[in-house]
Amino acid sequence: MTTACGDDEDPDFHLGTNNRRAPGGTPSVTNDNSNGTNNATNNGGQPVNQLDPDEIVYLESNNLGVLEVRSIAFAAQKNRFLFEPATIEGATGDIASGDLTVSNDRRRIVFTPAGEGNRPLISVTVGGADAVAILSADSAPGVIHTPRTAADGDILFVAGPSNGAVFQSARLYRVRPNANATPQEIPLDYGTCDVVRDVAVHPSTAALVFLIRDACADFTDAGLFQLDTRNGATGRIFTAPANDPTSILYAPFVANYGHRLYVLGNGSFDVDNDFAADAQGVGVFEISPTTGEYVGLFTPDNADATIRAFTGTSDGQSLVLELDHGGSRDLFLTASTGLARLTNVGTARSPTLR
Repeated sequence: MTTACGDDEDPDFHLGTNNRRAPGGTPSVTNDNSNGTNNATNNGGQPVNQLDPDEIVYLESNNLGVLEVRSIAFAAQKNRFLFEPATIEGATGDIASGDLTVSNDRRRIVFTPAGEGNRPLISVTVGGADAVAILSADSAPGVIHTPRTAADGDILFVAGPSNGAVFQSARLYRVRPNANATPQEIPLDYGTCDVVRDVAVHPSTAALVFLIRDACADFTDAGLFQLDTRNGATGRIFTAPANDPTSILYAPFVANYGHRLYVLGNGSFDVDNDFAADAQGVGVFEISPTTGEYVGLFTPDNADATIRAFTGTSDGQSLVLELDHGGSRDLFLTASTGLARLTNVGTARSPTLR
């Protein structure tokens, strides 16, 4: 069963402020709701119709090994079961971390199920009802990865042929969140690198997205870019160190109306920076979308500890981190003095605000 504690700090991480206060806040989640009896009516028999503005969605395997989509709402002090992906028509029993997004009206969740080959893009209510196949496996332009809801309601995603976990020539697409929709490739000046690893959407400007390009053969185009989807114009924000295959950025998140941009980095993101990620783990960095300047925020003190994923809170003041400690994964909220535990189950992952 999921628990949430407001004052439990994790000892295996420290905050790096670099003369700046790291995002922080006092966690307010204190209760836990048990699983419901079905997808449409749960949490004491009450239907789940809409997520609260501050409610984050995450994935958790229950004590039977069944994957659940759950949520945490801080102000309302809710921790609730939403649905089991295995019960959704056209889905499998698994969702890869990062492969789900929340609609702007907070009433639907869009995800792509895990599995072999091309997979569908599915939309369901937050309670797991009214499943709609936006894209079927046959109509998908490739293996879909990291769907994100844009400010205009479109779903942006990365897709391309896959060789195991490595995408080859992955491209950026958009699609309306309707049944049997037609995906459109977003024009993009790929330069010498045609692989897009991850995408983040601007919270209020539909045409503005942020891209993580994968490391190319010569690493000249690896890094973080800003993209205007109307004309394909790209602007470089940050360039990964040349000829350094360990400098990989991924999982960008935009907060505070586009004024803050957070990313995960591993290896020698900057070997001269005190807050660079440990070679055995992953660190969270804040990068200015306008100047490319960055500061390290969270890094593992323990070689066994890794930040696997994260999301921001709705007020833009805190982050929710997925901490992997020796294979046990739980969620933590950044506070001004450390990390406050949100779950204590060992299987919680992939926190998502939107």
